[in-house]
Amino acid sequence: MGGSTSVTLRPFAPGLILALFAILFGFLLGGAFGAAETSIKEHLDASGSAVLSSVYHGDTQKKDAVVKKSWQYMKRAHLHGGVIGAAVLASIILPRCRPLYHRPVRDAALTAE
Repeated sequence: MGGSTSVTLRPFAPGLILALFAILFGFLLGGAFGAAETSIKEHLDASGSAVLSSVYHGDTQKKDAVVKKSWQYMKRAHLHGGVIGAAVLASIILPRCRPLYHRPVRDAALTAE
């Protein structure tokens, strides 16, 4: 155990890059949804209407339920992308910042020897 407090994250670069891309994915989806929510919903509705007779057998309530659920899943992808990216980023960086926080259980075990 040397006196160096520098934290190297180079071995974790691929994970860090993927985490940042996941966060970026979430932000970009959110921006796209904010900018084009109406046209996205219209596209989903048009896609459902195109197969109304063959898939939904003319039942517009079923089609509307699927369109509504599709929009909910798209919003969920936006939220999950950002949150999973942030959680991965934190799980990579925080454990490597040992000088910034204290581990009393481990330190107590070391001093008891």
